[in-house]
Amino acid sequence: MRQLNQNALDILAFLRAKAAATNLPPSRAEICAATGIKSTGTVQRLLQRLDAAGYIELQPGTARAIRVIDLSDGQQSA
Repeated sequence: MRQLNQNALDILAFLRAKAAATNLPPSRAEICAATGIKSTGTVQRLLQRLDAAGYIELQPGTARAIRVIDLSDGQQSA
C-alpha cells in the first residue's frame, strides 16, 4: 500500500469514525470541516489517492459513494 500524508490519514480516520457512528458516508464539505482542509478539490484528490492505495472504494458518478475497506478482515463498510 502506498504511503499516505497526514491529510490523507486524517481523512481516513474521519471516514472510519463516520462509518462506525452513522454508516452514512460524509460529503466532501463535511470532510473539509472535520479535517481543516479548505478545498473540496484537495479532499477529492486525497480521496482518489486513498482509493488508489486500497483504503477506500469510490464509486464514480455518485456524490457520497465512499466505502471504507477494513484491512483487518477484508470487510467493507459504507
